[in-house]
This record gives sequence, structure tokens and C-alpha cells, in this order.
Amino acid sequence: MGSMPARWSSAVVVVVATLAACSPQVDIAVVRGDDLTELPIDFVRFVFRAEGEEPIEKGPFAVEGIPGSDFAAVAPESVFSVDVIACKELDAGTCETEDTFIARGCAGGFSRSRDDALAITIELHPASVGNAQCPVEDPDADTVE
Repeated sequence: MGSMPARWSSAVVVVVATLAACSPQVDIAVVRGDDLTELPIDFVRFVFRAEGEEPIEKGPFAVEGIPGSDFAAVAPESVFSVDVIACKELDAGTCETEDTFIARGCAGGFSRSRDDALAITIELHPASVGNAQCPVEDPDADTVE
């Protein structure tokens, strides 16, 4: 099992998180889609779905306050997806229903061995678009190795 530290980046990337299971790591970059315009992204919640496992939910976190270590654990060789939800407030209750999301993005079908690095980019879209695309319910549907 690996843990995911995360860090803030102020360029095009909204947030960068790192999933570590020994070395090398899985890096997750969350970026604004072209259709997101100037909407401020201050809070995010992550949901990791690994094949055959219960979803791992983390957050919401202020973008500047995403944990630096032990973020989430996904075992090597597991097929998983990542769902990122941008929220209006830090309160978890206001970040759970589709009508309170500002934006959302997801990708799935990721897998790696313990010795392989993996870079994932999740593009956030307005809630109406992101909610229609997410979550990736079957993380094994489009496996990327």
C-alpha cells in the first residue's frame, strides 16, 4: 500500500498530489478545463476507487492545505480511478451533493506495478459537465498501464 502526499502549485495546475508506494511514485495533477473560466477553486475533495475495494474519500481540503503525507493508499497492481470535486466551502456537508460542486473531473483505469512511475492529469470541468462524466464506476473499463 502507498500513501499520497500532496502539494500546491500555482501555475496552470490547481493541485498536485503524489501517491507513493515505495518508489517510483504516482503523480496526480489537477488542472482547469478550458470551459471552467475564472471560477475560483479554493476547496477540493478526492475519491479514489480501486477495483473490488470501497472508495477512499479524502477532504474537502483548502487547496493550500492538502496533506503532505499519508494522503491515500492504493496498492500496486490495483486498477483504480480518481475523482476530484471542487467545492464552494470547506464543510464536508456542502461538498457531497452534486448541486454544491463548483467543478469536477475524473479519470480511471490506471494500474502500475510497484516499480513503475505513473503521471495522471485530471481536468476539472463545470459541475454540469463533470457530474455527467464522473465518477468512473468501472475503473477496469479502460485500463492504462
